Amino acid sequence: MTYSLWCSLTNLSTITVVDDFQRAFGRRVRELRTRIDLSLEELAHRCDVHWTYLSGIERGRRNPTLINIGRLAWALQVSLAEFFSVFARRRKVTARARKKSASRS
Repeated sequence: MTYSLWCSLTNLSTITVVDDFQRAFGRRVRELRTRIDLSLEELAHRCDVHWTYLSGIERGRRNPTLINIGRLAWALQVSLAEFFSVFARRRKVTARARKKSASRS
């Protein structure tokens, strides 16, 4: 039997976190796109990517490169810090909830 080193080192919960992040990232892209009233096709054109690729990002099915994340931020008229700010806030809330839960136990 052959084993992959990657599979033996990864933990299923880590994979779940990454999948959740991908879906959350896609929701953030859609949120920013609709905020400035851009169609999927127009945003794709501004980013120089195919609309089906962008659709996959918004649905959490694609994992964009750093270059494409930069293009998205530019086309959505936000800084990278603003783009990811929602994730930092979520992380703080989650950490507080964990501390609160642990103190109750």
